[in-house]
Amino acid sequence: MKDINFFSSYTNVKRTSTKKFLSVGIIFILVIGSLGWLTFFNIQKERRLQEEIVSLQAELAKEEQNNQSNVIEEKKNKIDLLTQHYEAVKKINLSIDRIDKINSSLLKTIGSALPQRTFIKGLTINIKRLKFQGISTNRVAVAELEYNLKQTNIFSDVHIQILNNYATNSDHIQFNVECIFFKDVINYEDD
Repeated sequence: MKDINFFSSYTNVKRTSTKKFLSVGIIFILVIGSLGWLTFFNIQKERRLQEEIVSLQAELAKEEQNNQSNVIEEKKNKIDLLTQHYEAVKKINLSIDRIDKINSSLLKTIGSALPQRTFIKGLTINIKRLKFQGISTNRVAVAELEYNLKQTNIFSDVHIQILNNYATNSDHIQFNVECIFFKDVINYEDD
């Protein structure tokens, strides 16, 4: 028969408690190790993602700089083109100013050439000639107008055509004036 050991329960407990302690410790170490490994893995992944973000930001900055430099080059080209066009327009404007005979000085000259009791009804001006219709009280005033226009040295030819009396019951005379500008007159200005 076997011997009965009354103390076996106390001695076996130590073995089972050390086994339990050992198994809990191994599980704890595995959990801590897996958490540490997961943390390390996440830190490495975060670093890679941050490096990727930095490289993408640098690439975007380069693209923005390229876009900005393209925009700047485009604007420079437009400015150069506009400068060239401005120079051409400036030359055209100067040539138009040289040709421009219709100005306030011309109108002042015509106004000063009109004798008293002579009025202008209509006025047509182009680059080559000046035409206007007028009314006067007598033929002497019309002749004086012709003389005054010739004395301005703006016109190469002054021709006045007297049409008829303005109204059958009045003393007014209706006339047409045609003045041709000198070909070499570029611009007329008061001295």
